[in-house]
Amino acid sequence: WPSKLGGVCVTINTTMLPLSMTSPTQINAQLPPELAPGRYPVIVRNVDLKTSSNAVNITVSKYAPAVLVDAKTKQAAIYHDDGSLVTKENAAQRDDRLHMFVLGLGPVKGPKLVAGQPAPDSPPGPTDAVRVFFDNPLIKESEMDVEESYLMPGLVGVYRIQVYVPWYRRRGPALLVTVRVGNIDSSSKGVAVPYIAVE
Repeated sequence: WPSKLGGVCVTINTTMLPLSMTSPTQINAQLPPELAPGRYPVIVRNVDLKTSSNAVNITVSKYAPAVLVDAKTKQAAIYHDDGSLVTKENAAQRDDRLHMFVLGLGPVKGPKLVAGQPAPDSPPGPTDAVRVFFDNPLIKESEMDVEESYLMPGLVGVYRIQVYVPWYRRRGPALLVTVRVGNIDSSSKGVAVPYIAVE
């Protein structure tokens, strides 16, 4: 990813961030993988117009899990083993193996990562222990069996979680999906909350 896109650059603590998208209302940037948790100043600059925003301090956490959700369809990025998308018409079922694409699972063990560069094919980059729930995490039957959780090779900052749907699963056409890492849960509020259909 470039550090300047559409005439815009973003810095955190004077470090330029890789950018994947800029628009009049939104900028997508990646925080450096080696950035320690803490408070940092962020500044947005329009290089062409030679203007900049005021510094805004943000808090960076070790973990900030979030399941990817399509902004238009509100469909969570959860797929069957055959690559088909999990939908109400193609619901998850007992003994299914599902693949979820998420952000914010924190540091990984193994590969050397460079901000803005795709994760390497090898060595694999496993995450810290992750738990996945379909429905209320307080209900025992909502927890799925997590088989793998790692940084997805060839993508920038995207993780893949492989889960197995046990026989004692919760069922419903729109169960809340929660990812937990380091005792931090993905959000259950907002416009991009993930749901899954389970039969």
